[in-house]
Amino acid sequence: MSLHKKITIISNPNIAIIKYWGKENIEENICSNQSISFQLTKLTTTTSISFSKDGDEFIFNGDKCKLNNKIKFIIELFKETVKNNQPIRIESINNFPHSCGIASSASGFSALVKALDKFYGTNFSEQDLSILARRCSGSASRSIPCDIVLCNKISSRSIDKWEEIKIFLINLDGTPKKVSSTEGMCRTQETSFFYKERLTRIDDKIELCIEYIKSKDHQSLFKMIMRESNEIHSIMFESYPPIRYINDKGFEVMEIVHEINKNEIKVAYSFDAGTNPFIFVLKKDIEEVLKNFKDYNIIECN
Repeated sequence: MSLHKKITIISNPNIAIIKYWGKENIEENICSNQSISFQLTKLTTTTSISFSKDGDEFIFNGDKCKLNNKIKFIIELFKETVKNNQPIRIESINNFPHSCGIASSASGFSALVKALDKFYGTNFSEQDLSILARRCSGSASRSIPCDIVLCNKISSRSIDKWEEIKIFLINLDGTPKKVSSTEGMCRTQETSFFYKERLTRIDDKIELCIEYIKSKDHQSLFKMIMRESNEIHSIMFESYPPIRYINDKGFEVMEIVHEINKNEIKVAYSFDAGTNPFIFVLKKDIEEVLKNFKDYNIIECN
């Protein structure tokens, strides 16, 4: 175990195609169900750690920020592990816009956990790092491994890769959402009639999704991605009071996608807990598909 004077780590956000929504254990931040995601390799959080003379510091995109409880928790965990209480300076920079629908908590906390592990020389396993990241953010657990990742509610592992699939974000609205993911999850768990029924089917859906990935059946996978997005947002809207993340522009994108897919499924959409849709397309179909979105602000994600 050896300490470093300064280290830098890069991590990526991810987009879940089978989503988790809800907490099985709030204190431990254990997810309510398994999930599967794709890594967004062109989007990065770069995090550097060095020793500080002025107490623990956190600099995000050039601005000094207050350390929240999750950051404090993970810092103290590593300090206690190595029995070193020297203050540190954390500098973190995203190369993607804030509030555009990309889960910055995933890349942010995964980068922080990996950076602390390298800085303190603790050499935790990938599985253990994914567990530590999950304590801060469920989606961050999926950003520890690479490629297509399965989170089993507690830890995450890579299950495959599919380089022919390209992912883009359609940036419709940068306005911060009115209902946070944490608040939305609690509301859904407490008030939705359909939520528990979803959980009874999710493991079968996970198995089928993995089967489509292994067999490279993109049409079946794309259809599943869209239906999963529709289902989770229907359950959000069925919560009380209803939660509506998708706006009218989002529904327009959905209509465009279904028009493209009228004869053959070539593209899929997926909405996280936000306004902006991700679209999935095979490399060979990119030009044909993207011409339908020429009036939109599109961000390449992988």
